[in-house]
Amino acid sequence: MNDSKGIDVSGMPDQAIGVITAPRGFFRAMPREGGYLDPIIFLLVMGLATALIQIILGFIGFGHAGMMGMAAAGMLAIIMLPLFLVIGGFITAAIGYVVWRFLGSRQSFETAFRCVAYMSAIAPITALLSAIPYFGTIAHVAWGMFLVVVASVEVHAIRERTAQIVFGIIGAILLIISVSNEYAARNFQAQFDRMSSQLGENMDDKSPEEIGQAVGEFLKGLENATRQDAQQGQ
Repeated sequence: MNDSKGIDVSGMPDQAIGVITAPRGFFRAMPREGGYLDPIIFLLVMGLATALIQIILGFIGFGHAGMMGMAAAGMLAIIMLPLFLVIGGFITAAIGYVVWRFLGSRQSFETAFRCVAYMSAIAPITALLSAIPYFGTIAHVAWGMFLVVVASVEVHAIRERTAQIVFGIIGAILLIISVSNEYAARNFQAQFDRMSSQLGENMDDKSPEEIGQAVGEFLKGLENATRQDAQQGQ
């Protein structure tokens, strides 16, 4: 894939299917060079698909608080999530590059970025799976680590057992963090919804003083909920 030949967007579904259904063959045949434009566009397309799925899930009442926030943001999510995915791709590739080089890889940063970019093919699927509490998070981390191991073997010529041990440990840490964050988000959303419901009860019948008191109690409860979530995340 050479940037000078243009971008073959029509081939991206086949690339995504290759990553999902035959990752070993895909990464074995993946060009190690060719510029950054193709993988960046792939990330943007996967980010757009993921954003649309999250927005739909949010509107129909599925997903955790972060997804419902994206649904409310609408077009902002469609713009921001693909950009965040690209930025995150570069950051993840930098971390992966360091780990892969430490394990003996001789591939360039561009190759590391290409590996990470095409792994994003699973993002729309795991976003859909996130309609089931915690399942999407677990699937995303576990599937992602599996693809990292495959890329380590097929692209970076690292022994499979070594890759399984190293990235298995990293995956376990990420899984604990991700599940904890989702738990905190869901718990915060539940408390927020409960307090919002209490605030809205019979608001039309309250005096200005009572409304002010109710708002103060709502903000205090929100502050306590935020503090509790922060403590749980430590």
